[in-house]
Amino acid sequence: MADLICPFCGNLGPEGAPLCPACGGPLLTAGTRVGPLPAARDGCPECGAEIPDPGNLVCVECLKPLNRPAGTRRDAPRTLQLEFPGGWVTVPPGGSAVLGRDPAISDYARVFQRFENVSRLHATLRVDHGGSAWVRDEGSTNGTFVNGVAAVSGEAISLHDGDLLRLAADVEARVRLGEDTDG
Repeated sequence: MADLICPFCGNLGPEGAPLCPACGGPLLTAGTRVGPLPAARDGCPECGAEIPDPGNLVCVECLKPLNRPAGTRRDAPRTLQLEFPGGWVTVPPGGSAVLGRDPAISDYARVFQRFENVSRLHATLRVDHGGSAWVRDEGSTNGTFVNGVAAVSGEAISLHDGDLLRLAADVEARVRLGEDTDG
């Protein structure tokens, strides 16, 4: 297979990856030429990408907030809740949580202590104030997966209500994004 080159930053991408790990731009085979992205009607103000769902709170390409007007149920602050076999992880709107077995790194180390296949620093969760959630693998030994798809270390993957988040081979939790009741 041909090398994949990011037309935006020029970095080589891993074989078969759709997006550049450095800047998030689409990867193209060597020799393909592209011009600047056209500004999409009702597209992202940052990168011009088309927004497939008008309810999206972040751009699907660059993951920047879209500054949608507040007030709709979809824009209500949401709390991320995950029930792992070892206990609960809860992330409030605007918060983050580090997942892993090392209590010096993770406030949730007790949840993962009995799972030796979970790294000491495994992944990070975040929920922005608009209610969008994501997970990022932090270079774990045995991987982070969303709905069975492996995360690329250092890249954020969006989480949606009902997704299945798995750390390593067998530490699973169903994603629950609910309205924040603390207001």
